[in-house]
Amino acid sequence: ELYQGPFLGDRSEQSWALGTRERLRTRFLRAVGALGHHFEAIGQWRRAADLYERGLESDPLAESLYRHLMQCYEQQGRAAEAIEIFNRCRRVLKAELDVEPSEETRDLYSRLATT
Repeated sequence: ELYQGPFLGDRSEQSWALGTRERLRTRFLRAVGALGHHFEAIGQWRRAADLYERGLESDPLAESLYRHLMQCYEQQGRAAEAIEIFNRCRRVLKAELDVEPSEETRDLYSRLATT
């Protein structure tokens, strides 16, 4: 909850702020990943999923968060929602970076689609 988005918001495009902005974003994503893994390890799939969604709100290009969110939905028996998360991931990565999801993410999707 302390992370409120990019350092200095819209004004952070100034060169002196870019390093701090990226460092804070990276720390936030690492914290989301670590806490999410903790929730997964103790079987709190919904809390982990909520956390990964929060992370994606801050960085919609964080593919690993999509993958972990898909796994959380899978563990909750929500395969259709996990597939929709994959589709969202694919759309965002294509629109913003003109790339496809990684092989690891596509493999998870394939597994979900065949269940």
